[in-house]
Amino acid sequence: MMRIVLLIVCIGLFVQCCLSAVVDVVGVINVNSRENIPSNTNIVLTSMDGDVYSTLALEDGRFKFKNIPSGETYLLQVHAIPYHFDPVLIEISKKSVITANILSNDTETYTTHPLLLNAVYKSNYFQPRLPYDFTSLFRNPMVLMIGVTMLMTFAMPKLMANMDPETIKEMQGESQPPKTLQPLPDWKLPALT
Repeated sequence: MMRIVLLIVCIGLFVQCCLSAVVDVVGVINVNSRENIPSNTNIVLTSMDGDVYSTLALEDGRFKFKNIPSGETYLLQVHAIPYHFDPVLIEISKKSVITANILSNDTETYTTHPLLLNAVYKSNYFQPRLPYDFTSLFRNPMVLMIGVTMLMTFAMPKLMANMDPETIKEMQGESQPPKTLQPLPDWKLPALT
């Protein structure tokens, strides 16, 4: 009895292995004819069921995913800092026929197997430092306030020298406090000890 059950299980596994074929997904990535592929370039293949396969690209840009189950749809993404690659939608039929569709914002582009993926653009993470602009000093509010104060300090005596003596006496009279102020009351507060 045990032999019959074991034989049925083995036949079932054999039939399942024969029906679910596996394929190898291979390809090449290009960044620029003058530059090398970054050494940490990671290629990720994600199935619609959530299975994730990952591999690293070789120095010449080649990559290979082994034993990928057929009959499913996958999303291939290339992670190569500082380059940007469009994701690729890969459909593997039950007969192990691979069709690939490069998903870009503008159009749908089909590619053949083995995949040839080109970098869309190179990101520039660093911005060049701007040179010092001497005129920015005069746009600073603190410098403007200091400038106005210095101007008033040096210009007021010259303006006062050119004024009429009557106008000077008038201005001095306005600057004195009025004599109608009452003195403050003397509050006798207890001493704090």
